[in-house]
Amino acid sequence: MWIDGSPDWTVPPERLEMLQESEAESRGAKAEKFDNKFNILKNLELLRVVGANDRTAVIQLVTVGDGVGTNLADINFQDAQGRQAYHIAILCIGDEEESCSMLRTLFLLKGQINGQDFLGQTPLHLAARIGRCECAKTLLALKAHPGLKDKRGRTPLMVAAAANLDDLRAPPPGVPEGR
Repeated sequence: MWIDGSPDWTVPPERLEMLQESEAESRGAKAEKFDNKFNILKNLELLRVVGANDRTAVIQLVTVGDGVGTNLADINFQDAQGRQAYHIAILCIGDEEESCSMLRTLFLLKGQINGQDFLGQTPLHLAARIGRCECAKTLLALKAHPGLKDKRGRTPLMVAAAANLDDLRAPPPGVPEGR
């Protein structure tokens, strides 16, 4: 059993097969347990109702499910592009105040406020890129991290500067227009 002073850790083939079967069963049970709790169709439905600005349905999907703790929607579910409910709320809800209200609801449901999409952009990056100032303020108030970088190495502030959005607000008192 000992070769060159080191133990021989070889497992006989029949025991190795038994161990592999046991491990596969264990993984299958864990996956089944996860599948029973969260439902892919409910996850997609969650993103749809977030975009439709239906806070009651969002709460129902995430907290109640089928009433016995299964068939829930995962608040941190990501679509094919990596977008989560926060991203959808910023993109799809037209009224910015309503969008902010949905962001607060998602936060109360323990959503990942700094979740990144496939470009590495957080909801704060997205709000900065499309000029959703109130959404950006709400995200910062909810403790979104302003220093996270996307896959191109840009922070939300850098994204906002690169977006080159026109500022339509009135200038501060004492500053002439056009500056």
